Amino acid sequence: MRQVKGCTGLAIVVAAFAIVAIPSSAMAEGSTALCKEEVLNGCSGEQLYKAGTSVEASLKPGTQALVLTPEFTIKCGQASVAMKTLQTLATPLEAEVTLWKFSKCFLGTAECSSVVAETTGSLSLLREAAYKAIATVGMSISYKCPTTLTCKYSTPAAEFQLISPPIEEAAKLWANEQLFADETLGCLKQMKLDVMYSVTAPTPIYVST
Repeated sequence: MRQVKGCTGLAIVVAAFAIVAIPSSAMAEGSTALCKEEVLNGCSGEQLYKAGTSVEASLKPGTQALVLTPEFTIKCGQASVAMKTLQTLATPLEAEVTLWKFSKCFLGTAECSSVVAETTGSLSLLREAAYKAIATVGMSISYKCPTTLTCKYSTPAAEFQLISPPIEEAAKLWANEQLFADETLGCLKQMKLDVMYSVTAPTPIYVST
């Protein structure tokens, strides 16, 4: 299990790499790979990002990462995630979360003091449709702000959608209202995550099947 400390609760998981999903008839049915080029008929050879590739992403400019509870919202002005792929081509493609960090996180005007994010097992990436893939990882998040208890939440499968129409900006990853259940006595029973990232390296990057 990997443990990463940041500034306030957010999930990531790593799936945070911005990528584009491309149909492919040349690859095995259902397989997933990361590609350097937008290849309609499959990705191979030097077009492939090999196992061990580090993929990094940061919070999409102009947005905030939000930790939502029934009573309050924590807003983070900075967030970054990273992963290292464990395979070149697989169903699903597995990756290790190597970074999960949040900063400039506030509850109202008060800055939150800590967060601990943990992932369970590897992140799984699977193409779902053209220009869309799903990244899934088990995870937990805990946070402490000036007016809150130290609260911990978890989910066995946080799910992130990776979307990037070619006519828009660089690929992006987003998770809308991922639900986490409370593990801490006295804390609110659930929290939700709303966050969007943009790829920073390597670029360009596409997901193919």
